[in-house]
Amino acid sequence: MAVTLEDVQAAARRIDGHVLRTPCIWRSDADLASNCNGLRLHFKAENFQRGGSFKARGALHAILCHEECRAAARRTHEHSPTIADGDRAVAGSAFERNRADVPAVVVAHSSGNHASAVAWAASVMGLEAEVVIPHGAPTCKVRAAVKNGAKVVRCESNMKAREESARHVEENHAKAGKPVLFVAPFDDPRVIAGQGTVAVEMLAQVPHLDVIVAPISGGGLLSGIAVAAKAIKPSIHVIGAEPRGTNALELKTEPGEDGDLGRADAALSLRRGARTPCEAPNTLADGLRATVGRITWPLLRELVDDVVVVDDAHIFHAMQVCFETLKMVVEPSGATSLAAVMSPQFQHHPLLVGCTDVGVVLSGGNVDLDVLWTDVSARAHPSVRQAATARFWT
Repeated sequence: MAVTLEDVQAAARRIDGHVLRTPCIWRSDADLASNCNGLRLHFKAENFQRGGSFKARGALHAILCHEECRAAARRTHEHSPTIADGDRAVAGSAFERNRADVPAVVVAHSSGNHASAVAWAASVMGLEAEVVIPHGAPTCKVRAAVKNGAKVVRCESNMKAREESARHVEENHAKAGKPVLFVAPFDDPRVIAGQGTVAVEMLAQVPHLDVIVAPISGGGLLSGIAVAAKAIKPSIHVIGAEPRGTNALELKTEPGEDGDLGRADAALSLRRGARTPCEAPNTLADGLRATVGRITWPLLRELVDDVVVVDDAHIFHAMQVCFETLKMVVEPSGATSLAAVMSPQFQHHPLLVGCTDVGVVLSGGNVDLDVLWTDVSARAHPSVRQAATARFWT
């Protein structure tokens, strides 16, 4: 596999002391119990992480790995013999040695949290960062990237535009003679290993977990969790939580086959057994608008037991529960895992037979409260508007 438990454990050692060991909070409130069929829920509060999301783990780990390689290159070149070249003595691999001495510019694209995490991680390592963030991303995520010293480039709100803009940024730095480190939001083994440290912590904090539920978009978090959790505790179930998506062209599916999945490409990919990208997901969960990656997909296919699909209305309700019952600020993407756990699909899932303890990853807490209500109210899907004024599954 592209990532192993050993990779995740090495990542945990590298990032130790830089990122937070976030709490795993057990709650048995009556409001939660009534919605969760008596299951004991253990909330991994990554909304308390550096920068307000789990993304700090993978971003920092990727940069630390790069800096280790750069340091090794410098040591190698320092001990390189000189090579006689006529009347000149030329140091071996002088060009590469000089490049190893030049700090890299860190480049990333993201719907928000990964960009701000890369900006933070680069600042920790004393590196320059330039990040691409689409228009429409929460302002708090853009401000966080700027606060951490990154230059922000804006683009259209789709994966193609993000990737093209990031390539353009890389090319500009390369033309200026600067080495570039691109840190992918999910499709990078270093990032996946960093995100997998969430599961290492969870199973150390609550060894008797039967299930872990985490959001899925590109798959970096869920694949990393699956790699670590399945290796540490083979009996555990790993389930993804994915928004169905609204106001977008539906995937081309046969009537009655996959239409219930909407734009949920991770669930559709697992159902079909083949990676089936969705190019234009549209959901309240702004951090879950990517599509399953090429590197994450084989890990997801082999290790993830299922993906539960939820509507934006249910995500909004889960946010209400987080705010009102858990007393925690959780963004829509972070609340998607709780929305899945509270859904009938999860409650009646055959994998839950005999299970009592469920780990729920609250992946982030970066939300613009001043615009959230406007965003919910403006969406065309009537069930989302209904959720803004009424509770679900009560």
